[in-house]
Amino acid sequence: MAPHEVRILELFSGIGGMRCALASAGIQSTTITAVDVNTESNKVYNKSYGDKPQAKNIASAGVKWFDSMDAVMWTMSPPCQPYTRQGKQQDSDDCRANALGRIIEVLGKMKNPPQVILLENVVHFERSASLCELLHTLHKIGGYHCRGFMLSPMQFGFPNSRSRFYLVAIRDEAAFSKLPSGTADDAETLSLTVYKSIPCAHCNEKSLRVESKEVVTPTPGQEGFELVMADIECDCEYVPREIGQFLDSPDSLSTTCDVPKTTLEKPSSFCFDVVSAKSLQSMCFTKAYRKFHNGTGSVLLKSQTPTEPDSWDEMGRPHFRDLKSMTELAGQLRYFTPSEIARLQGFPLKSDGNRWRPALCSKHEEAVEPREKRPKIGEAVTTSLCTDVEELEVPVRALVGMLGNSLNPEVVSRIITVCEIGDFLARGRS
Repeated sequence: MAPHEVRILELFSGIGGMRCALASAGIQSTTITAVDVNTESNKVYNKSYGDKPQAKNIASAGVKWFDSMDAVMWTMSPPCQPYTRQGKQQDSDDCRANALGRIIEVLGKMKNPPQVILLENVVHFERSASLCELLHTLHKIGGYHCRGFMLSPMQFGFPNSRSRFYLVAIRDEAAFSKLPSGTADDAETLSLTVYKSIPCAHCNEKSLRVESKEVVTPTPGQEGFELVMADIECDCEYVPREIGQFLDSPDSLSTTCDVPKTTLEKPSSFCFDVVSAKSLQSMCFTKAYRKFHNGTGSVLLKSQTPTEPDSWDEMGRPHFRDLKSMTELAGQLRYFTPSEIARLQGFPLKSDGNRWRPALCSKHEEAVEPREKRPKIGEAVTTSLCTDVEELEVPVRALVGMLGNSLNPEVVSRIITVCEIGDFLARGRS
């Protein structure tokens, strides 16, 4: 490995959200190997970055293959279905958890395990048997220090609710100098501190407030761990932004975005989360958006409509008290486009001139870190997904599904920065 070369293995790479986060955090890497079994998302990844991910089933990958990658850092967003509240909650017994189970098994057998691991999944993963097994495996290997995070883009000014759990493991005694643990260093019980908020990179005035401690034993007979939920108390502040800042130009929209009248005729259409350009929040967009109505994402009330809302709530949502049928709003509601969802999720787009959507702390960073000067990983790596939708040759519903399976790169970038992963990687493999 060259002195300053950083090899990164991007597992479950999807559309490249982790790679986008690395670029946003300014991490330079000459080699990123992406791996995903989904051939459609691999096409989008290739279109965005020029690199073709390996269409490999991670569940059948051997120790030799992982060692041959010689990666100092692994990123991963394993399938979330085994851990979601809406699912069967089969945890590690779900066949979709097999790939993560294989990764955990391989880690304990590798000659050169990665120095950094960054994992993203849904809330509730922090109580899963899979996480418990991963933590114990890292503990047995030795040298790893771990921190967890439970964060939403809303905390950083994005008008989109998408709470996710993140785990960072670093094999370094000096790791997490900006993130104190909620337990003593010499504690006998395996412990994980999970932060529900984090300071910006330039905040020096902060303190730890522990909310709760409990021993989590996901499976009877399984050795558990202590889960510490904590807050970082600081004066960091992110200005909430209106949804209108993330919308496509009205001239570029077609009527195919409109919610069909036949859909509004269904009683279930009353479950729609209706927002406007003035709203400060939209619901999490899932892969079932446009297919199901409840809990899959918001729909937008057009700016000039004959039906005026009766009231607006504190988040700028319109409310219609006396609607007898949602068909009264026919022609006035539309779905969010893939490019709008991408912006709300923190992706920079080629069609926007690769412009990053600011997630800057107004207390400390506004003048310190102008977004247009943010470093990138090479000249070609400036975007991810929906660069120009017509170029991708992927159906809209498929694009939405890929975004629903993705993450917010700007939130991950914040985690990478506060964990000082870039500084650690710059020092090279220990």
